[in-house]
Amino acid sequence: MTTIKNNHRPSARGVLFVSALIGLASLSAGCGGPVHDICELECECRSCSDDAYDACIEDGQRIEEDSEDAGCTAQFETYTDCAMTNYSCNNGRFNVSCGSEEFALESCYLGTPDGSSSGGGF
Repeated sequence: MTTIKNNHRPSARGVLFVSALIGLASLSAGCGGPVHDICELECECRSCSDDAYDACIEDGQRIEEDSEDAGCTAQFETYTDCAMTNYSCNNGRFNVSCGSEEFALESCYLGTPDGSSSGGGF
């Protein structure tokens, strides 16, 4: 099993957040940072409950902090910048098209050059 550098393992919800950012603003930028903006966009698309929105924020902030601790701030910022401009909402499905940016973040976060993990990964 791959150990994350800061000894925190992302939750399943965290995995979904990064995948959608992973998931996840009023369309104005900057109000609360990228985690808040992406969660707002996702919840507008999916009609999230307040609890789901709060969970998205909590997971996103944890992933942001863990990314900083792992030395992956640049990759996190690149991914969130991409997610803010490369998302779609179709019939309540929120999708982000940032595969290479997500891969770079996961690879950095997990500390492996190819992003592989025998423990379920990110």
